Amino acid sequence: MYEGGEVSMYYDSMIAKLICHGATRDVAIARMREALNAFVIRGVASNIAFQAALMQHPRFVSGDFNTGFIAEAFPKGFHASTAVHEDPLLLAAVAALARRRYIARAVQISGRLRGHHRNVGHDWVVMMGAHRFALQLTPTEGGCSIVCEGETMSCARTGSSAS
Repeated sequence: MYEGGEVSMYYDSMIAKLICHGATRDVAIARMREALNAFVIRGVASNIAFQAALMQHPRFVSGDFNTGFIAEAFPKGFHASTAVHEDPLLLAAVAALARRRYIARAVQISGRLRGHHRNVGHDWVVMMGAHRFALQLTPTEGGCSIVCEGETMSCARTGSSAS
């Protein structure tokens, strides 16, 4: 392999494997979902989103599938942008928090013009398709408190960057 090289689809499964087990099929599937969702791969394309979609497909979960399952379940192919997350509020909260942290860090850059200070607000809106999430993000000592549609969640800070 070399920089800029390509691993064909016939060999990509040889790059890495994820194997999960559990006392029951449901436990093993839950562990696989958790592991797939924890993956962070940069620099190369992967089929992790597809694998995660398979792990939550009702036919796969029930065990009601055969060798034609993928063609039947995804007749037009798989596109990660069409996958529905089980907790879209969580995705919206993470997106808003990541953007807030990025802006909070950017406004600390030295050498700014006097009088051009920017306050990073608490009110954020995240659009996901037609759904609008209005969130309030409040930095806390250990991370951030996020409120949306009457639901409150907290996010703990990791690393050393500012909230």
